[in-house]
Amino acid sequence: YGHVDLAPYSAGASTMRNAFVNYRGGAYSRAGTAFVEYSKQSYSATSSPPRLITYQFSNEQGYALEFGDHYMRVHANGAPVVLPVVAVTAATNANPIVLTDGLGPTGLTAGQWVTFAGVSGMTELNSGTYIAIPLSPTTFTLQARLGNAIDSSTWGVFTGLVPGGGCFPIFELATPWAASDLPLLKFTQSADVMSFTHPLYP
Repeated sequence: YGHVDLAPYSAGASTMRNAFVNYRGGAYSRAGTAFVEYSKQSYSATSSPPRLITYQFSNEQGYALEFGDHYMRVHANGAPVVLPVVAVTAATNANPIVLTDGLGPTGLTAGQWVTFAGVSGMTELNSGTYIAIPLSPTTFTLQARLGNAIDSSTWGVFTGLVPGGGCFPIFELATPWAASDLPLLKFTQSADVMSFTHPLYP
């Protein structure tokens, strides 16, 4: 700031955003981010956005914790953390689609978000995220994120699952904090323990 007499002064920077300084001199842009998943809680002018908090377990293990209205989700390695697979044995080409777990109760609850991988034939399901609506203990239908029924009448014919494939419920943990509480949520991490506090909650 004081050496205006030096030639590099006019080419210097006191603040750089989204950039890294190279130790050899010069700077380069920060790496970009990748879209992983929609948050469960939508944001509008009248609602608070969800809050992302990082949890770094080690140099090799890092997580993003998504806090929303009375829930928390975990994201790792570019995808949401999921629960054990629901073994889909049949899927209809209909509007709305109906899926069957021929191996037993699905265990899905109404409004639970699910994603698919390893579906053969009806490959349109793969990598998609949907909202499950149970119809019976072994059957369920799907809705899009905004509530529209999923029409599979023009999709491929379901032929089965590759090993390890199926319907994966997205892990979700119930929390006491409402969406409006999230800006005041405080946290600290010590080794593998993360603690949360809020001035309005014990």
